[in-house]
Amino acid sequence: RLFVKVRVPMELPAFVASSSVASMVARCVAHPLDTCKARLQGPDRRLYAHTLAVLRRTWQQEGLRGLYRGFGVAVLGGAPAATVYLLTYEKAKAAWLPPPPPPGDAAAAAAGPVRVFAAHFGAGMLAEAMSCVLFVPVDVIKERLQVQHTGVSDRYRGTADALRRIWRQEGLRSLYRGYGATLLSFGPYSAFYFVFYEQFKHWLRRDGAAPQNKNTGPNDTDNNELSFGALLLAACGAGGMASLVTNPLDLVKLRLQIQRRNLAAAAVGGGGGG
Repeated sequence: RLFVKVRVPMELPAFVASSSVASMVARCVAHPLDTCKARLQGPDRRLYAHTLAVLRRTWQQEGLRGLYRGFGVAVLGGAPAATVYLLTYEKAKAAWLPPPPPPGDAAAAAAGPVRVFAAHFGAGMLAEAMSCVLFVPVDVIKERLQVQHTGVSDRYRGTADALRRIWRQEGLRSLYRGYGATLLSFGPYSAFYFVFYEQFKHWLRRDGAAPQNKNTGPNDTDNNELSFGALLLAACGAGGMASLVTNPLDLVKLRLQIQRRNLAAAAVGGGGGG
């Protein structure tokens, strides 16, 4: 997940609209790479040596459509989930960021960076916990579509077919069975993402000055000093660092979701269905 936040005063409808549009644009660009990641982590990972091999093989065998499997549900479900994610983060961060320490209070000044880290980390975790209510069903459907290949007999024909069959064969509970695993993987990702993002913004400020509140570290009060390119660079850097830290947990999460699918399919086949 990649989010570029341009923090300016706006009404809630404008915030919702901008968050949704940003989510959809990011999904359009990044979805083929997300499909590659899912296939590299999935049950057929031995077919691919690296990301370029996934791109080449998928393009040759399935075309552009293969790279965009699961795109529909990711866009339709991801936009409102991203809005919940960003709005929760902004509200929690505003409530938890510490005020400037009193002049001359060395102890409060020394504790400031730790409190700022805790505010950003905690706000990221809370944002993920709230948005996972929407993200988890989207991820389950999206990933099942992404890892399947053409020619497989028991394959989903699309988003609607996947949702209908999961509902009938596994029930609503299966759509949320990965909530804990997702929170364990994306929760730390979101927390570290925003910690790195705020720090990278601090380093990238064009005038090189420290934040307005020098004793508490990076904050969002002067986002407008940064160009869109600088914010994009901060977001990409933060996403890369957070992925480096949490990728093993993401791998476990995806394989658990795939395993649940395989067990459910085996149970249906053993009962004479399908």
